[in-house]
Amino acid sequence: MQNKIIQTISNSFKNLLLFFMLAININAFSQDFDTKINTTADELAKTIINTGKKKVAIVEFENLDNSQTQLGIFLADEISSSLSNLTANQTKFSVLERANLDQILEEKRILKSFDRSQLAKDLGKIDAADILISATITEFNGLYRLNIKLLDTKTGNSLASYKTSFIQESSLKELQKQIVESSTTVKNKPQQEIKDYNVPKETSAVGDVCFKISSSNYSAVLSIKKIGSNEKIKTIDVLAYQNASCVYNIPSGIYQIEMSWYYYSDYKSSIRRTDTQEIKVISGKENIYELEY
Repeated sequence: MQNKIIQTISNSFKNLLLFFMLAININAFSQDFDTKINTTADELAKTIINTGKKKVAIVEFENLDNSQTQLGIFLADEISSSLSNLTANQTKFSVLERANLDQILEEKRILKSFDRSQLAKDLGKIDAADILISATITEFNGLYRLNIKLLDTKTGNSLASYKTSFIQESSLKELQKQIVESSTTVKNKPQQEIKDYNVPKETSAVGDVCFKISSSNYSAVLSIKKIGSNEKIKTIDVLAYQNASCVYNIPSGIYQIEMSWYYYSDYKSSIRRTDTQEIKVISGKENIYELEY
């Protein structure tokens, strides 16, 4: 009996010790991550000041194959925020809000090209920024290596570069799994096709419908059902920063869209709110709807 009590106490102590070790590791990682972000922002600020240029834009980071994940968006946002908060530098240069950058690109009909040099020159032509900051993410020896470049928007050439690395901690790995946009994506190719209806493609009784989100901070899960029917015919993800998410060859008519909104880095774990909206799918046309949180 005494041995069982001792064993129980021993197991409880081990579990408690494991819990504290895990908490210490998480806290240590968080502090190390924040330090790396702040150090990176500080080094970039020094370089920007040395160039004498005043307007800075930051585009989401990408992998070597040009694929886009939520990790690239997250890291770009973190560095952008830290760079903006360096109060000593606010009179020397300004950082364009990433949401405003997307709005400018849309208004000026500028394609957010995977060729960052070309994107930089496009921004220079409209005087939106003097420097474009971009980066590539490489998985290397248990780390996410960032190769950050500062591009001159007049020439598209690199002004400077900076490298830093982050431990492949589980939360960052989860972000890296979430594909937003890929170099293999063909914009005119149906990626989400409704197969519930055997409707010939040549018929004019069907149309396409696409959704895009105006907010840069929120994504949504959309449940689509036709008015008069309780059956959901499609559920799709519409992600922040994504050009559009579409369904194709959907029978024309009136549909109800249920939008479950979540912060882009939460990955559906915390739905902020749910809205509904009615849309009309017109046969033979591509119907585009912009959603706003």
